[in-house]
Amino acid sequence: MRLHANCHLKSDGGAHTSGLLFVSDASIESDGTDVFVVYNGVRIAKRGQPNSPEAGTWVSLEPSFRVFYKGYPAQLVIERGGKIIKNIW
Repeated sequence: MRLHANCHLKSDGGAHTSGLLFVSDASIESDGTDVFVVYNGVRIAKRGQPNSPEAGTWVSLEPSFRVFYKGYPAQLVIERGGKIIKNIW
């Protein structure tokens, strides 16, 4: 997570910024074995392994997050608490 100036995280996962800049980032990264969606520096989902029940889906690694593909061409969507917070692509 990139926080600028004196930004403090709250227990609900939000940030108290007192008017300061808060930057949220989402990306996809691989460790050579698995592929992850990273949001604010935290791995929130992992791509399901081939030949497993989770194949072709994103498996949540953090409570309240859901990652899925939507539409055509596909957009990667990140939801938190049932609300869309980020679209990738």
